[in-house]
Order: sequence, then C-alpha cells, then structure tokens
Amino acid sequence: MDLSEAALIEFFSECDEILQRFSSNLSLAEQQKNLDGEIISALYRDMHTLKGSSQLFGFSLIAQVAHAIEASLEPIRRLKMQLPAALVDALFKAVDLIDKIVKESNLAKKEVTDRFENDVRQFVPTLLYAASNQFSGELNLQKDKIISLREDRIIANNINASTLVN
Repeated sequence: MDLSEAALIEFFSECDEILQRFSSNLSLAEQQKNLDGEIISALYRDMHTLKGSSQLFGFSLIAQVAHAIEASLEPIRRLKMQLPAALVDALFKAVDLIDKIVKESNLAKKEVTDRFENDVRQFVPTLLYAASNQFSGELNLQKDKIISLREDRIIANNINASTLVN
C-alpha cells in the first residue's frame, strides 16, 4: 500500500467518524428545548473539518454539501437560536447524502461525481432553503464554493415543498 492509498483510507475513516458524531450530536440538539451552544459548535466544526478534508482530497461533492451544512448552521451558532424542525430534517438528509457519496467513493477509490452530481445540485438549494426560511438574511456563502444564495433561492422556490418532507 502506497502513501496516497493509506491517506485515502484514513480520509474515508475520518468521514465515517465525523458523520456518526454529527448525527449523534444532531439528535441531541433536536431533543433539547434549550439548545446547547457547545453542540452547535461541535456540529459546525465537524462540517468545517469534513469540508476541508474533502477539498484536500478532491472530493468536491462532499465539500459542497458540507459547506452548505456549515453555512446553514452559522446563523444558529451566531444567534444562539433553536434548530427549526425543517432544518433538522434537511441536515439529516444531507448527512445521508454525504454518507452515500463516501461509501460509493470508498468502493471506487475516487469521487463518483457522475452518480451523485445531480443529487447534490438538487439537494444543496433544498438545504439552504430550509435554513433561509428561518434566517433569510443570515446565510453567507462564498460564490466560488457553492452557487450563490440568490440563485439558490430562485432554484429553491421552484422546488416542490414536499422535497423537504420526503
């Protein structure tokens, strides 16, 4: 096994750990009446780490979803507000999507963009829409990382509301 293979194995292992920890913390946050700022900070840090690692290894789809999660958590972290139920649901779906990408990419030992690119393009605006309903002016995205928030809202407004429920 060469160094790049070992690094890739470590990357996928780290992805699994982060996703499990994120899901556990999100479940805790969902159950709390008074949201613990430490849990939100941990959720945010996990996605920040996942985004950076994914970018480092060239897994742009994972990085895009992680960046959208990070952006959707920023207003909650900063304003110390409760997680809206629609956002919690969207965050769990985001973790599921990343998990599928990680598992498929691990099998292929490379990013499987052709299989998940459309899923990511459809899901990121849905996630941001769930966050922007609660925090319309608070999301701050970098245009070169994800399509702009204005474009997201246009796209998200065209998405059937049932997408958030399914």
